[in-house]
Amino acid sequence: MSCHQKDPLRPLTAEERQELTRLSRSLSAPAAQVERARALLAIADGASYTAAAHQVGRRHNETISAWVSRFNRDGLAAVRPGHGADHGPAMGLTRSSASWRNGREPRSANRTARRRGP
Repeated sequence: MSCHQKDPLRPLTAEERQELTRLSRSLSAPAAQVERARALLAIADGASYTAAAHQVGRRHNETISAWVSRFNRDGLAAVRPGHGADHGPAMGLTRSSASWRNGREPRSANRTARRRGP
């Protein structure tokens, strides 16, 4: 059974369509936002959840269904991912990392110190 009949996308306002179109074409917006905007526009233009999922490289239409439900509830705010947390620098060398919590310097810092000498 298709999720489309159960929870259809509400009609987009002109402003929502304009913003989703802008996001869907963006080269600088986060990929997750571009993906969601493209999927929502595809559904608004009559594509099935499955077709929209394939269009943005997703395997499951349940993901698309969740995006539609969230968009129906929250509007454009739903395009921004609402999960996870800020994990800090990509290298993981923050004071909250496990090495610092255990009273040791991060491993990479130890290596750097050894290369520089005592």
